[in-house]
Amino acid sequence: EPPSPDESEFQMMVFIGKSLGPFDVGVLSYVPGLDIASIIGGVVGGVVGLLLLIGLFICIVVCCYQRKVKQRFQILEKQLDAKDMELSEKYHIENLDRKVNADLEHLKANHSSLIIPYTQLRLLDVIGNGEFGVVHKAHLIQWKCSASQLVAVKTMKG
Repeated sequence: EPPSPDESEFQMMVFIGKSLGPFDVGVLSYVPGLDIASIIGGVVGGVVGLLLLIGLFICIVVCCYQRKVKQRFQILEKQLDAKDMELSEKYHIENLDRKVNADLEHLKANHSSLIIPYTQLRLLDVIGNGEFGVVHKAHLIQWKCSASQLVAVKTMKG
């Protein structure tokens, strides 16, 4: 049996679902001085607090997602940099091969100009020694223009 109301507290019966007996009934207490504005304020405060918690959760999720995206972007950027380096090296090697082949073709066509008579060289100081020969500083004297050019000449041993 529910308790009887007195001056400090008013209790009322609230039926939850379909009431089949006395155990299916809940009790709400009424406290004097608690008006409808206070109840609405409490409900609004609870809703605002819940919304703040939901907002905080969403901010945390977004920050984690942004961090993950940034990490993926950095990985992709490193992969692209590596690919760019690989392509750059390949391009450089291809150009170098073309240049070497062009130089070889030029040398084959003009090989007689590569042979310098010993009489056009004036050997000076020794610059270095190796297993196969000695390197000298020398002057290359060009007869046609009577100018000399400082060069290095390697003489072979044996």
